[in-house]
Amino acid sequence: MLDLVADGIVSAHDFTAALRTVKFNSPGDMHGKTADRTLNVVIKACHKAGVCSDLAEQCVNVKPVNDSPVIAGIPSTDRTFTLGGDAELIASSIAITDKDNNNLKLATVTIEAAQVGDVLTFDVGATGISGAYDAATAKVTFAGTASIELYNQVLRTVAFSTTSTSTLMRAFSFIATDSNSKQSGSSANVDFSICAGAGSFENTLQNALVACPTGKYQASVCTTSCEACAAGKHGDGPAGASAESHCDTCSPGTYQTSAGDALLLLKEGTLDAKIGRAHV
Repeated sequence: MLDLVADGIVSAHDFTAALRTVKFNSPGDMHGKTADRTLNVVIKACHKAGVCSDLAEQCVNVKPVNDSPVIAGIPSTDRTFTLGGDAELIASSIAITDKDNNNLKLATVTIEAAQVGDVLTFDVGATGISGAYDAATAKVTFAGTASIELYNQVLRTVAFSTTSTSTLMRAFSFIATDSNSKQSGSSANVDFSICAGAGSFENTLQNALVACPTGKYQASVCTTSCEACAAGKHGDGPAGASAESHCDTCSPGTYQTSAGDALLLLKEGTLDAKIGRAHV
């Protein structure tokens, strides 16, 4: 209760002016409250002789703040996905919280700079949450009212894979909506660097994966070139060799002009019986 008491004689005008400055405030944002709160403000003015006015009553409706979900647990460093490799989890430690709501009804994961062949996979299990990936928008949408804990469980299973040969970096973002339709801001991006797998290299001018040509190989990942078969050896198999074992020793009657070149037959009237000859 607030009492305004005059120290001496104060006019009704001054008392009225003072009463008009009275304000109501509620500490915090009433998180955890879902219903409005009604306050009755009663004002009574009394004369110094003890004569009081009739009661004046005013209702104040206090509405709680509808807090947005907050997304945390997003990896802070770039990740690497090797083309041709297994699907890679995007944010296995994602943690969504909401101060005034225990449930979500919607969540999305979107690929930025998506390429044809990009896919997001996931596992909803028995959570009651539905999930669908739309390749046209490069977005997976989860729907259905369920606890935040269950949504976190599902979102941690979202993984990226692709059949694309593009090495352009991909970025992934998360958005969550609680059961009161309050949406979070977009999460910080999870960035994936895309690199070439074994048997291939990255053409940095075209931002594309290229298979090692016949006669060359690449056993390492994330490279920008291939290794030539050693002098006296050749590769006559398909392109995309991932180990030096794909390089065979040159057979009698053939030669190379330099390491990694295709085999050439000896000219008529020449002879070379040595296996593995690099040149004649």
